[in-house]
Amino acid sequence: MDAHAPVPSNAAIDRFIRRVLDTEAVWTVAGEEGLARVASPTAKARMVTLFWSERAEAERWGSLIAEHARTKPLCLSDLLNEVLPKLTALNRIVGPDWGAEPFEPEIEPGDLARRLRAEAVAQFVRKVNHREVVWILQGADGPACLMSKSRPGAQMLPCWYDRAHAEARIAGPLADSVAAAVPLATFRERTLLWLGESGQLLAPGYCEGCGLVELAPADLAARLTSAGKRQATAA
Repeated sequence: MDAHAPVPSNAAIDRFIRRVLDTEAVWTVAGEEGLARVASPTAKARMVTLFWSERAEAERWGSLIAEHARTKPLCLSDLLNEVLPKLTALNRIVGPDWGAEPFEPEIEPGDLARRLRAEAVAQFVRKVNHREVVWILQGADGPACLMSKSRPGAQMLPCWYDRAHAEARIAGPLADSVAAAVPLATFRERTLLWLGESGQLLAPGYCEGCGLVELAPADLAARLTSAGKRQATAA
């Protein structure tokens, strides 16, 4: 998946994406005819399927737009792997954090998927630089790695910007791991060097089944350096 593909930008969509990545879920309203949707005011003959980043907003609008409405969450992996591809096949548009304003933001399902994957990396870089720590899972023999989805035969190291997201991944092949904090300086000077020498990749913000972006160690190192310089200049 190309994390650099150009897609529409909108402050409301940006905010929605950041919130979804923080909680790893979106909220939907399901009625008798499936997920709640309205006619697009901008795209003739197309419907907009509605999502919210907060449960309260989904509940607020649910009864107004669907009969026998049920508010329910969608995990990030289901959103990326099942729902958005299905909406693309149905020629639907996504309405993030819909609120019945005259000009609500709209985005193509494929664009939203690309934006979520790209922002997962950007968010990881920003927060890691700010907090100066990277969270990984540690196994009996060292950092817990998984098989890469993008490079046959290679392994990748999942990593996160906070402990809660790391601990949420302790299951399946990572069930015997424990969350471990790696100081950013150590991560850059030792972990990335080790991964590069062994031909391994990294998965910032890894979520099982999400298909988020995998990066080469040199790529992540460059992003961390660039973001660090920008933050130092801003300060």
